[in-house]
Amino acid sequence: MSTVIDAAVSVTLADNGDPATFIWDRFEYVIVGQPRALFARTAWWRGAESPARIDTELWRVDAVRDDDEPKHVLPAVGGKKLEQLTPQNVRELHTAVAGTGVSAHTVRLAHAVLRSILSEAAREQHIARNVASLVRAPKIEHVEVEPWTAQEASTFLESSRDSQFAQLYVVALTLGLRRGEILGLRWADINAERTQLRVRQTAHRAGAGQGITIGPTKTARSKRTLPLPEKTATALRARASIQQADLRAAGEGWVETGLVFTTTLGTPIEPSNLRRTFDKDIAAAGVRRIRFHDMRHTCASLLLAQGVQMRVVMEVLGHSNMAITSDIYSHVAPTTLRSASEATNSALDVNDPGLK
Repeated sequence: MSTVIDAAVSVTLADNGDPATFIWDRFEYVIVGQPRALFARTAWWRGAESPARIDTELWRVDAVRDDDEPKHVLPAVGGKKLEQLTPQNVRELHTAVAGTGVSAHTVRLAHAVLRSILSEAAREQHIARNVASLVRAPKIEHVEVEPWTAQEASTFLESSRDSQFAQLYVVALTLGLRRGEILGLRWADINAERTQLRVRQTAHRAGAGQGITIGPTKTARSKRTLPLPEKTATALRARASIQQADLRAAGEGWVETGLVFTTTLGTPIEPSNLRRTFDKDIAAAGVRRIRFHDMRHTCASLLLAQGVQMRVVMEVLGHSNMAITSDIYSHVAPTTLRSASEATNSALDVNDPGLK
């Protein structure tokens, strides 16, 4: 579904003050980079008593989330007329995005964003075909997840106790929330007793100069309610005390956002600042360097190692289906697999003593 989010529509008056007669001459559609707009329709009007003029509407494609803003799509095909895009342009997009040094997953994401934009334009009959659907997205080589061990995670938490993000790290490792889910977490999403937490929104940087944007969760299944381990509840109580101290120190300079994790002035945390501090805290702890997202993997692997069922881990992580969870984590639970093997052996021994 697409929505007109801004329309600059004007009608030129004839010399006698009456509305002039206009007819549509042609439409042109291009991908644009304006905030919250993914393609624009430019209408050329041809009037009986005036020269042709241009009116523009900006269209938002609802299927594309805010944090999927086409920052990789725009440099490659931004400004091009949609009806003039070819499969070769799409392949050039793949090459251009890959040339920035990002992963194959990001290249596939850029392809998916372009496909969503063109799919909506075709559905609205703005273009005749979706050329992105004619080109295969690049394959992703499976990369085995290497999360922290329980010892590494414990060492990191102990070492980073005085970090400005100490409580945030606890939430990441104990609940497996995505970075955007943590940065978008509100106090209103946590009950007064600090026994459960609801994931309802995410925070992310929409693009250069556009600030932090609050948006929906990645999928409908990402909206979830989780019970809080005591370690997490303790960390959140500590975070509340720290934020209250920041509020008093900031005085009139405090910006109320309702977010749990904020700067000392109450504003949202910049993801890039979190990443840099995380890397420094890892170095200080002397543990193996991982990405911030790998703390989510660490949470999952620790749950599986403790014998938690894959289905439950899926619910904790907010995956949209079991296939995603099992594909990522089936190889990181040797303890669980060994337990399953031993359980099968015991069951067979009980049912048929002759097999001993």
